[in-house]
Amino acid sequence: NVVPGSAHSMLTNVDDGLVVSAGVPYDIFVEVIDIHGNIGESNDLSTSLDAAIGEIDVSNTGVGYWSFIGKTSGEYTLTLNEGNASHSIPLTILAGEPIRIRTQMQSASIAQGDIILIDVWGVDTYDNIVQIDHLNTTVTCTAGDATHVTAGTWEVEVSESGNDRSCTILWEGLIAQNFFDVDEVLFGGAVGS
Repeated sequence: NVVPGSAHSMLTNVDDGLVVSAGVPYDIFVEVIDIHGNIGESNDLSTSLDAAIGEIDVSNTGVGYWSFIGKTSGEYTLTLNEGNASHSIPLTILAGEPIRIRTQMQSASIAQGDIILIDVWGVDTYDNIVQIDHLNTTVTCTAGDATHVTAGTWEVEVSESGNDRSCTILWEGLIAQNFFDVDEVLFGGAVGS
């Protein structure tokens, strides 16, 4: 029984590039080739990739399979090492499934008659930004009517004053609320703030 010698080069099933979603494990099959051209499954793989970007570990699928989990979205190079062999693969990590909504109002002091903007975005398990789809997002505000402007931005025409105003955002079963005060102005803001 002759087994391959020390790894001299490598082959993977993702040599053209690996695209993963953050938090979703992906199995990579890795074979090592010794100096005489003998091929065998990888059994001692490592990577120099920062653990905050992604991690690779032995997969339960079988010998030669390695499970990669991406964490930080972006474009990278995944360099695999075993023995004397080193192999680089283009890596793209996409944002994962959203787990919560974040919002930010672009105004700190609000009065009747103002038009304010609200930015809305989702985040996944690793705090990667997930773009909001405005077509299946509902924004309702007790201070006035909300209208979609662009991407994850809504415009609110503030018509109601009070200390109990809020905007509620509902998207993909996730909910977020912003609470704020609206200062009362002359003529209810009909001529601006």
